[in-house]
This record gives sequence, C-alpha cells and structure tokens, in this order.
Amino acid sequence: MGVQQPDAQALNFKRQQPEQPYRLPGERPPNVMFVMLESLGTSAVGAYGNPLNPTPNIDHLATQSWFFKHFYVPVTGTAKTV
Repeated sequence: MGVQQPDAQALNFKRQQPEQPYRLPGERPPNVMFVMLESLGTSAVGAYGNPLNPTPNIDHLATQSWFFKHFYVPVTGTAKTV
C-alpha cells in the first residue's frame, strides 16, 4: 500500500505515492455532493415513490445524479448511522 514509515503509536502512516491524474486534461472536475439526512424515511421522499411529491428539490437532484435506491446501513436506528 505504499507505506514507507509505519508508526502505530501515533497512527501515522506516511505514504510516498506519485501524483496520478484522475481525469483527462481539459475535463471539467466532477461536482460531488453527499446528502445525508437523519431520521428521514424513504416513504417521505418522492424519488423513492411517494405519490404526494413532498420533496421536489431532492427529487430533482435525484433525476440528475447517481441515485442509490438500494442503500443499506449496518444498524437498526438512523441516529446510529450519522
């Protein structure tokens, strides 16, 4: 993994990696936005199928984005996932 000087006491693992281009020259950088809402169920969001359209702005973002309809977390309560 490129670790040159492991230091487990300080949790400092220095890596020497050359810079790697992540996009083609002249390509526009991606716009990245994570939307994390606490205690909002899928039944309250129009993008997940609510016919009342209660969240038009979130729905509009979902139509223009990568939208994960099958996203799961390893806990039972929403407060524990944040």
